Amino acid sequence: MSEAVFKMIKNLLDENRVSYREFHHKRVLTSEEAARVRGTRLDEGAKSLIMKTSDDAIIDVVVPADKRAHLRKIKRFVSSKNVALVHPEEVLAATDCEVGSVPPFGNLFGIRVLLDSEFLKKERMVFSAGTHYDSLMIDVKDYVRLVNPDIGDFSRQSAGPQ
Repeated sequence: MSEAVFKMIKNLLDENRVSYREFHHKRVLTSEEAARVRGTRLDEGAKSLIMKTSDDAIIDVVVPADKRAHLRKIKRFVSSKNVALVHPEEVLAATDCEVGSVPPFGNLFGIRVLLDSEFLKKERMVFSAGTHYDSLMIDVKDYVRLVNPDIGDFSRQSAGPQ
């Protein structure tokens, strides 16, 4: 777990005068647990999925917590034969975060960020901020301004718990 990543994100938000809400909570491992302990809606949650393309490029795909990544749409968008989640060790090496605690700020790690367009319909987003114990909530417009992600349709309905 990376307390350093949590501080890096807070510094970025503070330096850019972005208002945010902090959540310090018990350890959570699923999107449902996170929404419950934060007292937020599941669809406000941002899942940050670290993936690899067929040419070994690492990407950060950010989808609403109530949805799943749609691999075919992502492959098409990045013009790759394949995309797949990377192994937990690779996630840690690329982000200094464990799976489930990766913030949607791949740009801080030199990773291209793809944001699902569903977020543009929302006022705010909430996400794990480098640890399983810390979360932040910010306005979507501020997130887009700071991260400058590629925006597209990258999700599909979830079949059940995430």
